[in-house]
Amino acid sequence: MTACFMGILSTLISIIAPANSLRKHLMSILGIIALIAVIHPFMADGFSLSLDDFESGNGLTFDTEKLGDEFESIFLEQAEGEYDEYFKAMLNKNNIRTAKAQSRLRLNADNELELVSVKIELEDMTDRERARLLIEQETSGINIEFIQAEKNGTAENTDEQAEKQSE
Repeated sequence: MTACFMGILSTLISIIAPANSLRKHLMSILGIIALIAVIHPFMADGFSLSLDDFESGNGLTFDTEKLGDEFESIFLEQAEGEYDEYFKAMLNKNNIRTAKAQSRLRLNADNELELVSVKIELEDMTDRERARLLIEQETSGINIEFIQAEKNGTAENTDEQAEKQSE
């Protein structure tokens, strides 16, 4: 009823009011009053609205755990990509030819990123000790693995295989 009255009143004022800034101010004031008139019934005593009513009332439920896991995996994937780019750029800046870097991250109990391991694909395995030192300066207590970058279809050498060959 009040909203209907406000509609009629605003129409009358728009017809009667002069076409200048006073009209704009009057229409703004009427708009605010109309908004209050529409919201007022929802603010009455005894009226409550919660998401629990919607979840149990119509059978729609939200699987927040699944959404959280999906968000976490997307976040970790993006952060790992940024770490990969960082390590590759750092090694290349120090004249260590790096074909690829692959980081593995996880979220700890405080939802902070923790670097678990780094896998570096080197073009020249003789640079692996310099690369290890550079990475260890940036990180602490993580697993660092080096593999030989593929050259024209040759098999990859892991860090352990390269150590055996150098002995």
